[in-house]
Amino acid sequence: MYIFTCVQPSPFPVLAQDGAVMTIDGAGHNILPTVNFQASNLTDKKIEATRNGKIEIGLVRVRSRAATFPIFLFKFGGMVFDVPFSIGLEADNKRASLTHALSHADSLTRNATWGLTLETVERTTHMTKSIRMIAPSPRFWKAAADSLLGSAGLTREMQHDMLQRLYSKYPMPSQLFRRAVYVEKFR
Repeated sequence: MYIFTCVQPSPFPVLAQDGAVMTIDGAGHNILPTVNFQASNLTDKKIEATRNGKIEIGLVRVRSRAATFPIFLFKFGGMVFDVPFSIGLEADNKRASLTHALSHADSLTRNATWGLTLETVERTTHMTKSIRMIAPSPRFWKAAADSLLGSAGLTREMQHDMLQRLYSKYPMPSQLFRRAVYVEKFR
């Protein structure tokens, strides 16, 4: 588990371009998801929007005959990020703990759901500019868990092919957001 502070270097690797990275760890019946957004030229207005503004999250299910996996979408401060995630690409021990935790998504309730940590980083300086926690609904996590569990057998090549087909139709994350099966808004 990471403990973040603002205006400190992020523990995540620097991306080659603006984008996002998601990590999900399994712990018992819980998951601990974190999304690291890296953007160049973050203005004070965008940083404030990431801290206190409206955030929309969406979920797109990418399917083939062999597998399914989710793409998590995040819209805030005039920016839209897409984050494909598959447990099939994780190490065996992590895949097993995630599968165990995700199999308990049906026990989530309005009062007991999984949180989501959002860390916004200035890509050029690698400094954390904001950290925010939100609590997506059990309905959102149940849909995500179904897609994540369907990704257990996914290989890197399969995911690459599926993403190529999807991104040829929807090259921008904002276009893909319109295809989301679930969208939730946070203030």
